[in-house]
Amino acid sequence: MNIVIDKKSENLMDKLNNAINTKGVNVFIFVSAEWCGHCKDTIPEWEQLENNNYGDNVMIARVDSELNDKIQGFGEPATGFPDLRYINKSDGIVEKYNNSRTISDFDEWIKSKLNKSNNNKPDNKKNKTNKKKNKKHVKGTQYGGRGKRKGR
Repeated sequence: MNIVIDKKSENLMDKLNNAINTKGVNVFIFVSAEWCGHCKDTIPEWEQLENNNYGDNVMIARVDSELNDKIQGFGEPATGFPDLRYINKSDGIVEKYNNSRTISDFDEWIKSKLNKSNNNKPDNKKNKTNKKKNKKHVKGTQYGGRGKRKGR
């Protein structure tokens, strides 16, 4: 789900805040300022994300800088622009993005966060450990290190 919230569509802020507060939803936010040259360069790259389908549990939003104080769970307010963040409230994550601002880098960032989010779900098979695999074996000894060496 992709949304753009500017001063004219401030009513969409409720939709964004609902997504942020919904368990299991991953929110990627780009806060931009009209006067910011870097933001103007980033907007076309960010808009290309609309062509990608990341699933129903993902929201990609662009928010006008004058409305950034109304974003719930955003953490410290944006002081420089563009400000890009990932929020997953159920995992307690609010993370700033500081890499290059190209469609391929955004896509890689989003996919990496979605993979981490999916890996945080409990999986009983992964949590089981084999005790024998964790023991170190010294050549010529039995477990415990007190056995007789072979060949002596």
